Amino acid sequence: MNKFWWSHGKSIKGIHWSSWSELCLPKTNGGMGFRDLHLFNKALLAKQVWRLIFQPDCYLARVLKSRYYPFSDILNAKIGSYPSLTWRSLCCAKDLFEDGFLWRIGSCNMVNIWNDPWIPGPGDGRLSISTIDIQVTTVNQLINVNTGTWNKELILQIFDEEQVRRIFTIPLADVYA
Repeated sequence: MNKFWWSHGKSIKGIHWSSWSELCLPKTNGGMGFRDLHLFNKALLAKQVWRLIFQPDCYLARVLKSRYYPFSDILNAKIGSYPSLTWRSLCCAKDLFEDGFLWRIGSCNMVNIWNDPWIPGPGDGRLSISTIDIQVTTVNQLINVNTGTWNKELILQIFDEEQVRRIFTIPLADVYA
């Protein structure tokens, strides 16, 4: 990009009168308004990760799942051995994506109680693995479908006091209204 912007021909090396970061500033701040291509690329890759999460039946998601994470989901997938450039790029975007990621809780049965980040507060948003033998594995099973509220009795049976307090602070999505 710099060669195109500053040089006058293929064999003539041009002078870089401004740094790339200055060119990426908005025009109102004295820049040229160029996009930072590295950040733009990461944003587009994160959008693809979002698509793979919420459209798991699309062709691309099925192909990637069969090759790179057949027994998992994309958020828990590892790079693996001999990954393609596409998969390596998506994994980098996935890591950036996960930093601020918490599920919005509602009727969706995708959120695993023990593996997914869904609890607000300190830590990574995941609960420690339960030692109790229970059949409840997804967060939607903790919600009373008739009232659209938390099933308090069940939650009090399964979790400790601090976890219960944090769970009850989570607003439920308006899917039961």
